[in-house]
Amino acid sequence: MRLQVSLSEDIIPGVVCLLEGMWVDLDGTGIDKGGAANIFTATTGTGPSISSIMHAVGVEVEKIQ
Repeated sequence: MRLQVSLSEDIIPGVVCLLEGMWVDLDGTGIDKGGAANIFTATTGTGPSISSIMHAVGVEVEKIQ
């Protein structure tokens, strides 16, 4: 995923907030430019309740010149 971001003191350091409800918008190389959070997850849930896996998804953020 490649998106424009902003920094905020409203979120603790080391945490990323990606709003939900965006549509996947893949470019020619397969990189999502739409901001769809589901691009980072699998379709299977976590046990024992088989629920959402959106609680902790590791990401790396880097500045592109």
